[in-house]
Amino acid sequence: MATYVITGANRGFGLALAQHLAAQGNKVIGTARDPAKATTLSAIPGVNVVALDVTNPESNQAAAEEVARLTGGAIDVLIANAGYYSDTLPLDFETYTSDEALIDDLKTSFEVNAIGAVLTIKAFLPLLRAGTQKKVIYISTPAGNPQFSKIANNYFAVSYGLSKAAGEYAVLKFGLKYAEEGFICLSLSPGMVDTSLTGSATIKPTHLKDWSAICT
Repeated sequence: MATYVITGANRGFGLALAQHLAAQGNKVIGTARDPAKATTLSAIPGVNVVALDVTNPESNQAAAEEVARLTGGAIDVLIANAGYYSDTLPLDFETYTSDEALIDDLKTSFEVNAIGAVLTIKAFLPLLRAGTQKKVIYISTPAGNPQFSKIANNYFAVSYGLSKAAGEYAVLKFGLKYAEEGFICLSLSPGMVDTSLTGSATIKPTHLKDWSAICT
């Protein structure tokens, strides 16, 4: 069994990952900005909850120190799942209410989805280095894939797509640097999943062409 850290594990896809991995007997640490509100996560047998705001360097360092205390200083897999998207998903560059609204949304998206992932990976590198698997997994999206956007004619979801593409590139950089140490750093996209956030989304899976057409 392995030791996993999952960021943004208090709801949605991160929560499902925590439930599944813990049920397999793995040691799971799930992070949340406010652990007191992560009651479903903390109720999972075998799961520890640690406070983490991925956009804050000090919070990342404090979380890594707490995880080190819980695990004896090593983890096997970091799943960088924490992310942000707003109700601007149906918008393109020209349909924001103003340039200021576009700028604010881009800044927030990049702060969480790209910069936040970089800060978290940096903070947890020493624990991964001490582990046996040394895996970093970044949860991404087809919206950040240029080939998908071209085939699906996906010119919307601009802030989400751009920031996730940047996050993928950052993970690639980590993977290139630490490959000789045995690190495996990759981005995975689960596609559209049914969560509390996507339940009311304007963009639905039926709006997009078959992702399998891109993978063949």
